[in-house]
Amino acid sequence: MLTKQEKIFRRNKLKDLVFLLISLVFVTIGCSVLEKSLIMGWLGILFFGLSASVFLIQLITNVSYLKLNEEGFEERTLLKTKIFKWKDVSKFEIRSFRLNKSIHFDYRDKFGNYNWKSIISSYTIKTEDLINLMKEYKKKKN
Repeated sequence: MLTKQEKIFRRNKLKDLVFLLISLVFVTIGCSVLEKSLIMGWLGILFFGLSASVFLIQLITNVSYLKLNEEGFEERTLLKTKIFKWKDVSKFEIRSFRLNKSIHFDYRDKFGNYNWKSIISSYTIKTEDLINLMKEYKKKKN
């Protein structure tokens, strides 16, 4: 049973830190490649430098989260917020791609059409626990 009406899950800081470090390693590799291939070096530096910046901002600001409440759920990322109502959501399922699990669901848009959406499970809760909790919230709402 639900003990609170609202639950908020933050991004997994350890994952963000690992990705930040990996990005910085590739920035370093890009710097070392500059002498051999100017274009490839700069492309690596720019791409992985941007990635490192995003992960660093996520670590520092703690802006991203997934919030579940009685009305629905809200997914906040660095640049946008998506809000879904339980009445418009159906068919929760876990899918895996290259060892990354995500929760997929059907969502009815403002025109009444169903489209699938997904939540990348990078929060401080296991994917299996999150999907069970989401199903519980939805069941409680119906």
